[in-house]
Amino acid sequence: VLEAGRLPDRGELVVFHAPTRPGKMFVKRLVGLPGDELKFGDGALRVNGMEMELPTGAVERGYTLSTRVPAGCFYAIGDHASVSYDSRGFGPVRQDLLVGRLLGY
Repeated sequence: VLEAGRLPDRGELVVFHAPTRPGKMFVKRLVGLPGDELKFGDGALRVNGMEMELPTGAVERGYTLSTRVPAGCFYAIGDHASVSYDSRGFGPVRQDLLVGRLLGY
């Protein structure tokens, strides 16, 4: 359940309405909050210059991207980059699409 006025913490699994697939919900890992600078490279993710610990395979080797998360949005990725359709494909997600965090994982 989403607490009023609070985004889940970075690293938590979140549930949100799929921005490009009406009627679908996604479960992804929240990696970027509004204003964060994200840099993907060498199979790793750096958030504001600090490497973020992610499950093995969450970032493919050879994938590079540098982006800043806009205000009112968050960035979410799947734990299996090779098969995940996530913010790397559809971009930042508006906060109003967030349902809440996945509890118990």
